[in-house]
Amino acid sequence: MFNAPVFVGYINHLSFHSPTQNLMLIFVVPTSLVALRAISPRPFRNLNQRAFFTLLAILVILLLSLSKPSYSIALLPALGLLVLYRVIRRLPIDWWLLIFGIGVPSLLMLLLQYIVTYSDPQRPSIAVGWLTFFNVHLEGTVDVLTRLALSMVFPSVVYLLHAREARKDDYLTLAWLTFGLSLIWAYLFYETGRRTADGNFVWSSYAAMLVLMFSSLLFLIKQYATQPFKLSWRLALSAAVFLLHVGSGVYAAISVATFGYL
Repeated sequence: MFNAPVFVGYINHLSFHSPTQNLMLIFVVPTSLVALRAISPRPFRNLNQRAFFTLLAILVILLLSLSKPSYSIALLPALGLLVLYRVIRRLPIDWWLLIFGIGVPSLLMLLLQYIVTYSDPQRPSIAVGWLTFFNVHLEGTVDVLTRLALSMVFPSVVYLLHAREARKDDYLTLAWLTFGLSLIWAYLFYETGRRTADGNFVWSSYAAMLVLMFSSLLFLIKQYATQPFKLSWRLALSAAVFLLHVGSGVYAAISVATFGYL
């Protein structure tokens, strides 16, 4: 039972009980960096390097998808929107990596997992319902939105304080768009039957939030570590908010390990 919505950095309370979720989180950042390389390409030195990177991308995608498809279902539509934008603006795209390194293996794995999990009428299916899962486990919409707002404090502060530079950062754009789409999965879709209480679609927002945190931290490092250090109030405020997230995570981990609840 929760005393207050202090679990900053998480969308809700399901963070420790799923081994497959923890395994998936190992691969979400590498997958996001592969996706970044596809929409913001850099030239390969030779054909062997391209082939090696494509095979590495396929391996990462397969490992991610085998652990859980939650991040893929948000990343793929985000990539689709960014690709459409870049096509309209006539910006470069690594089509080979996008199609054969990311798109084909991801779609094949999603199709296979859907057939195995939902094709039998006797098994659980996917349904649409606004906050259905959360209404079962939390006290209402206000609590859900409070947790969402607290989870977004650090990336929001970083983006707002560095808006001009952040708008030009492809990784931040990808991370924010993926996170936004992950919330659609988390808040609008749920599973019926015996899996209703599992919250499997909520894991999409967990994974996307991790990438958003990482990309925001990486953005700060690029902004301030690549030039002579100069104390900035924007950096100080961003760092302070980040430490609040870290402190909240430590508190949550200790509380769960010690008492079994927050």
